[in-house]
Amino acid sequence: IDIQNNLDTLKFNFQDFTSGIKDLDIQTQDSLFHITMNSFDLAYRDSTLLLTGLGFKPNVSNATIQKNYKFQHTQFSGTIGKVGIEGLHFDSLIYHNALFIREIKLDSISALIYKDNTKAKDLNHFPEYLGQMITGVKNPVRINLVKATHVTLQNEERKPDGTNAKVLITRGTAEIKPLTNLTSSEDLNITA
Repeated sequence: IDIQNNLDTLKFNFQDFTSGIKDLDIQTQDSLFHITMNSFDLAYRDSTLLLTGLGFKPNVSNATIQKNYKFQHTQFSGTIGKVGIEGLHFDSLIYHNALFIREIKLDSISALIYKDNTKAKDLNHFPEYLGQMITGVKNPVRINLVKATHVTLQNEERKPDGTNAKVLITRGTAEIKPLTNLTSSEDLNITA
């Protein structure tokens, strides 16, 4: 570590830094959701971040969660086997609050989407698309590539007549590039 101390400023630089967390297990304050992570490994010199065994699952039924909402509400849950972030520019993140990443690889995703269509729609709520969400971030963001493999997606809906409908997609892949709120000559490209 190199430290320079002035009257009003402290500057420091470091050559390498690693950190990790193992077996994270969190229950939300309202006890509705359970969040888990097997491992978190960060390596400054390698510009990498690796997370394994991520989980976000409800502790209660879909009907119990839906009781908290007056209008139709889409709820998500699922697991991700591995999230690998490569080319993470830590200095821009630390010193300029800018997020620059070369590639994010997600593997072994199992996602569940649930919606109760027996409830009324909120006509004053317009959901944002991915591109709108990213441009709404005030700090600079550029992720060159997001790639998801071995994706299982289950969409379950309670239809207006009270019956359930399910759609299951397995062995999916998805690729998004580039994901940015900076001026770019490249169009947002999503392939699934």
